[in-house]
Amino acid sequence: MITFSNWHIEAKGPFARQYDNLTWELRIEGSIPEGWDWDLMVKAKDNFNIIALSQEAGALSVLLSKEMLALSGYYTMQLRASQGEL
Repeated sequence: MITFSNWHIEAKGPFARQYDNLTWELRIEGSIPEGWDWDLMVKAKDNFNIIALSQEAGALSVLLSKEMLALSGYYTMQLRASQGEL
């Protein structure tokens, strides 16, 4: 799980493994501001992906697929919020 508080995030394990398919939900919980579109920018080795997140009361989430977790090793993630041109 990842916590969100006042635009600061903190990751807490456990985490998904390579090829996990539709068995692990990535959740970001906290006081999530309304009116923003949320994406997770993910880098693994030299590969980059943008994953759209669903928003519900107090959380952002995505059910991870094997395509999102196809590479071995560590993944670097950045949470991105956008609102039109912002």
